[in-house]
Amino acid sequence: MGNLNEQLKKMKNYIRILERYNSTDDLETFLRNEDIEFNSVNYLGEGEYGTAYSLGNGKVFKLTNSANEFEIAGQILHKKIPGIVQYHDRGWYSDKPTIYYIVMDEVDTDSSIEDMFYRVELILTTQDLDISQINYFDEDEYDGSEGDLDPDTLKFMNELHTIYRSCQGLGIRVPDINYGNLGYNASGTLTAFDLQDRAAMKGRTW
Repeated sequence: MGNLNEQLKKMKNYIRILERYNSTDDLETFLRNEDIEFNSVNYLGEGEYGTAYSLGNGKVFKLTNSANEFEIAGQILHKKIPGIVQYHDRGWYSDKPTIYYIVMDEVDTDSSIEDMFYRVELILTTQDLDISQINYFDEDEYDGSEGDLDPDTLKFMNELHTIYRSCQGLGIRVPDINYGNLGYNASGTLTAFDLQDRAAMKGRTW
C-alpha cells in the first residue's frame, strides 16, 4: 500500500508541476507540444536548493529556491558554452515562497564521475592545489605519487579545466562544482549543471 501511495503522490506532483509550468495551456496540450509522454516523467532527485524531474524527452525540469542559480540560467539561456549544460527555459513557479523553474538538457550522471573526481583531487594535492585551481596543474611536474595520468584521467582533467574556464568567462567567481553536478552530455563530454556562484550566495538565505 505504501508503494502505491508514493506512486499516486508522485503522479499528482507531476501534474501540478507541469500545469504550473505552462499555465496558459492545459496539461495535454503542454505534453503534446513538448513531445512528452506522461508515463516517462520521472523524479530524479532532490538537493539543498531544489528538486529535479526528467521529462523523458532529453530535458530536465527543475524547481529551485536559489535566486543565484536562476540568474545564471538566464544569463546563458539558449547559449552553447563549452562544458556547461544547455538551458532552454526558466521562470517563476511560485511567489510565496519564491520558487523558480529551470529547463535544461539531461546529462548522464555516471557513477564513475565521483571516483574520478576524488582521484583528480588527490592528484592536485601533490602540487598543493584544490579542484578550483586545476588550470595551474603542471603535468610535467607531476611526481606520479597518486598513480599514472592515464588517458581517461587526462581527459577528465582537461574537461574539468574547460568547465572552470567557461565559468570564469561567465563571471562566476567561485563556481560550485562537485561530482554531484557533473554529467556526460549526448556527445560524451563532461558537463556541469545546476550552476551557482558561492561568492554571490554568501550570506543569502531562501
